[in-house]
Amino acid sequence: MGDERLLAGPTWVSKELIVATRQGQLVLPRSYDRALALLVDKAGFPRLTSHGLRHTAATQMFAGATDIGQLRAIADIGHSPDTLMKMYAHAMPQSTSAQVTASAGEQQS
Repeated sequence: MGDERLLAGPTWVSKELIVATRQGQLVLPRSYDRALALLVDKAGFPRLTSHGLRHTAATQMFAGATDIGQLRAIADIGHSPDTLMKMYAHAMPQSTSAQVTASAGEQQS
């Protein structure tokens, strides 16, 4: 966001946001969704929403998880671990899935 800061000059408000307005402020969800729709359409991609992006990111993180600790870290940025397991179990590598199943068995004992 260095260029945006320079262009905004003294009107820039630093909030350390990943996505921000031209002045560094928080982007309203409806504005983000509109901008995303325009970019996706312009690129010629199929319709994609911010919720779809979130789901895709979570699926990719789950697919790359190699141990239970990583799965817990993913859970910290979203849903509870139980909800994540139900929603994204299809994306887990087989080795990680086996670790989760073994861990769940230990916790029930």
